[in-house]
Amino acid sequence: MRIAILGWGSLIWDARLLSINTTLFDNGWSSDGPDLPIEFSRVSNDNRLTMVIDPLVPNVKVLYAISLFDNIKQAIENLAKREKSYTSRMGYLIKNGENFSNDFKYNDNLLTWLETKIDIDAVIWTNLESNFQIKTGKNYSVENALEYIQLLNNESKKIAIEYIMNAPSQINTKFRIAFNQSTIRLGKE
Repeated sequence: MRIAILGWGSLIWDARLLSINTTLFDNGWSSDGPDLPIEFSRVSNDNRLTMVIDPLVPNVKVLYAISLFDNIKQAIENLAKREKSYTSRMGYLIKNGENFSNDFKYNDNLLTWLETKIDIDAVIWTNLESNFQIKTGKNYSVENALEYIQLLNNESKKIAIEYIMNAPSQINTKFRIAFNQSTIRLGKE
């Protein structure tokens, strides 16, 4: 089984323990992934705003790499280990329609994309949700996200800005566009 791993954030520039075929594409990553609604709407443990699938935002084209594992369970375990998370937080879809959750809103997007990839049998991804409202007490909006970044202390702001700047250029979300147009930079309070 040939398994694609979807990526839109730090997996791309910091694969660490992720076992992918780096001889393919651009350092292992193809820019021709499926369209998914991605935004910087999850507050991580180190206060960065990380990108997650967020049903309230427009779609962007994500990237994908090919796992060195040909077993779906092993590929998911490898992705979970890289993400320092649980396998239950990883999503998967196999071409035959088997998936981790029948109520995942984007199964059709992924299945349609998989049908165009005759050499790929399954796809996996990190399936975390936005937690912005829970962590900040405010609803997610571009304005609230910019304010959140601006109010971070310099150490946290440095980590947050690095994550935003390292994100693949094709993941051009509403927040990223606004951030690039903003005056938020390290040291400016």
